[in-house]
Amino acid sequence: MMNRLAFLILSLFLALFLALPAYADTLSEDTAMKADGFGPILPGMKPSAIMQLSGLTLAVDKDAGGSQHCYYMVFTGDEAVEGLNLMVENDRLTAFTVYNPKIVNAEKIGIGTDVDTIKKAYNGLWHERQNPFGEAGDDDIIVTVSAHFGYVFYISDKKVNYYSAGSLRSIQKIEGCS
Repeated sequence: MMNRLAFLILSLFLALFLALPAYADTLSEDTAMKADGFGPILPGMKPSAIMQLSGLTLAVDKDAGGSQHCYYMVFTGDEAVEGLNLMVENDRLTAFTVYNPKIVNAEKIGIGTDVDTIKKAYNGLWHERQNPFGEAGDDDIIVTVSAHFGYVFYISDKKVNYYSAGSLRSIQKIEGCS
């Protein structure tokens, strides 16, 4: 009886383990960006854990600026998700910045989306802030999804130019890690 129970438990464990998705195969431009994560990658994770979980390689984006305590990373290699920067503060992921027009969020909002669509999708959850680097009328739209997470959509010509998702504290920094 005990051997059958052990066999059953081991069989269930193996079935569940084998059924887990291979995230490196599923993490792509088609993965929906969320305010609190991108696929299995969540704010609070260390870069080493992100690489282990995703099966992808991360490297510091030296062109993005930053410091020892706050910097940006990008995926590298053949399976890399292009146009996605990861903001790391004190060795923990805090935010994502999306430059790839193919990466949209669950509401299908991404680069090129017009301002009215954002305001309608997030009715009552958004506010505007003047972008000190933009043209007059190109205000950022900040969306608060929960107490700790949200989006900042950077607007140019009344459309999203790029956007950030993650910790509200991190994404609302005017110059990011600079």
